[in-house]
Amino acid sequence: MESVNKLILVSPLPPPIGGISSWTQEVMERMPQLGCEVLLVNSGIVGERVNNDKKVNIADEIKRALAIKKKIKAFLKTEDTRTLHYNASCFTMGLIRDTVILFSLRKKADIIYHCHCNLDTNVNNPVAKFFFKVICRISKKILALNANSLSFAQKYTDKALIIPNFIEKVCVDEASVRQELKDIAFVGRVTEDKGVLELLEASKGIEDINIHIIGPDENNLLGNCDAENIIKVGPKSHDKVLEILKNMDALILPSYSEGFPLVILEAMACGLPIISTPVGSVPDMIEKEGGILIKLKDSDSIKDAVEKIKPQDVRVKMAHHNLEKVKREYLSETVLKTLLEIYSEA
Repeated sequence: MESVNKLILVSPLPPPIGGISSWTQEVMERMPQLGCEVLLVNSGIVGERVNNDKKVNIADEIKRALAIKKKIKAFLKTEDTRTLHYNASCFTMGLIRDTVILFSLRKKADIIYHCHCNLDTNVNNPVAKFFFKVICRISKKILALNANSLSFAQKYTDKALIIPNFIEKVCVDEASVRQELKDIAFVGRVTEDKGVLELLEASKGIEDINIHIIGPDENNLLGNCDAENIIKVGPKSHDKVLEILKNMDALILPSYSEGFPLVILEAMACGLPIISTPVGSVPDMIEKEGGILIKLKDSDSIKDAVEKIKPQDVRVKMAHHNLEKVKREYLSETVLKTLLEIYSEA
């Protein structure tokens, strides 16, 4: 098998920060250390969408697609590589754009199409399914984030496999679990679709537990909340969030929808038990041993989960499972070496 020492990566850089753009930054930094040069084609949003992702301007999107295609073709013409790693979120308009870009390149490049989403929920209409099927046909590999997405992709191709997101290193060498459960963290945008209203309702039944809410409250959901056990931390830098997590007893994410939530991966790397809705990759990440899966939009389910993790021995087992799983499966060197093998096979 011939190794790949150069690849074309089509992926967004910030702004906005987070999601695929954070993944891009990590890959750009780590791949050269593994002997692979990355030629980046920045596919980030342009125009008014930078400030409002829902405000789509067709002219801007056409220019964006043409610029992406032009840069890919330039690399294929001037650089000694055929390996094309294309990152996508797989919404309907994006699938149409990706197909238009990639179809004419199918004989010039070995396409690795990486779906950073939940395929079973994003590819949810006949148009999206048609274009996804075309992409599956012209790609050498389809990469999925989780088991549900893999099952969906396998309806269209036998070239699909799971590649999880990753973290550079664990935050602690050994999990330190306090005798009493006192502090639980929520990290993310303070919005309804993150389950914050259910979390606030549940907090009334667990007054002995401090709920630290870390993240921007853009809609002022916490404005009228005066509960003593709700700690309004606000937005913090990434490094500061990790420092806070190290001093927590658990993480909670009652979100309605997620792909592969980095905050759960980081909490696992801090040796924390997880309470979360079973969205996206979460069930794959924590399995049955690393936390409690709760019902969507159900404050009673949150309270029940908190009660279940109060015993120290329960949290010790969860913390150990999560930390060891990160070390075994989610470190950047492990995941990126797997990617290099995929490039070589393709």
